Amino acid sequence: MPVLYADSVSGSTSGTTFSPSPKELPPGVVTVVVSGSAYRAPGDGKGPIGFDLQHNGKAIGSSRLLAAEGFAHMTLPSIMVKNVIVKKGKNDFSLQPTPKTIIDAQDTFFLMLIK
Repeated sequence: MPVLYADSVSGSTSGTTFSPSPKELPPGVVTVVVSGSAYRAPGDGKGPIGFDLQHNGKAIGSSRLLAAEGFAHMTLPSIMVKNVIVKKGKNDFSLQPTPKTIIDAQDTFFLMLIK
């Protein structure tokens, strides 16, 4: 299984986007693997955190975790989404935090596209 694209970026409160160059990503079917971290605000206490994965604006997966405390950066469960169709041209993969989830520059996300 060849890796077509892999990148890591620091998180952002407004979400994180990966935009592979069309030259790096030939059209076809890929498997998307994503991992990262996040936290809850100190006053929010225990509760769910996570992110939603989108491909060109369409939801294709999500990761959730029950945070035992606020203000503790936690590694979210990695997700793997099979049979994602990438088309010729621009393909954006974005991660949007779920409610009560905070993602900042202390959080890192990794995205890999496998043929």
